[in-house]
Amino acid sequence: MMPQSYTLEFKKKIVRLHLEEGHTYKSITAEYGVSKAGISKWCAKFNEECQKGKSLLKKSGGILCKGNRLEAYRFIEQFHDHFGLRWLLRRLNLCSKHGMQHNRFMIFFSHICA
Repeated sequence: MMPQSYTLEFKKKIVRLHLEEGHTYKSITAEYGVSKAGISKWCAKFNEECQKGKSLLKKSGGILCKGNRLEAYRFIEQFHDHFGLRWLLRRLNLCSKHGMQHNRFMIFFSHICA
């Protein structure tokens, strides 16, 4: 049997049901046919993203509010190993859906680090 593929929206709904509304694994499994392991994995990933987000807000010192791209790039240069480059670009709204900003940043970043 092939593994089931779920949309991101569906996964968010399941996580919300479990974490926010207190539904049990058993009740979600019975109603939606999702395995306990799947629910657990999605909830863990959600918690990990939340912790990363909190850490980013603490370390960023307000650059997200300032809107200064140069400061954002400097922040990325300093913390890309900790958070991951792609994750930071998305959170700082420097990465478009198709990755054009990511490519521009990589060129910029390679000049700074050279």
